[in-house]
Amino acid sequence: MDKNAELESATFVAEKANLAKSDFLSSMSHELRSPLNAILGFAQLMDSESPPASASQKASIDQILQAGWYLLDLINEILDLAVIESGKLSLSVEPVSLSEVILECRTMMEPQAR
Repeated sequence: MDKNAELESATFVAEKANLAKSDFLSSMSHELRSPLNAILGFAQLMDSESPPASASQKASIDQILQAGWYLLDLINEILDLAVIESGKLSLSVEPVSLSEVILECRTMMEPQAR
């Protein structure tokens, strides 16, 4: 009987820790998005302003935008994981082009395969 009580207690503690982790990830992800959106917005403004940026400035702006969009994708994936772990994920059935998915996978994996 003691083993069952220990198991239930350990399960409760693990579930509580997992919930705290999910809450933390969700909160931090939202906190990170606001300044990141400001950075992306300013970079987009710099990219579209007149007079046009010099070649080196354009390269720097492009790096900011590329890194920013990548980071935003990572933050969104963290939020998605938090939603999945919380059990609040809603699915929608949508048509998908299998050939496009395979082509995308091939494009991502081909450099590593070489």
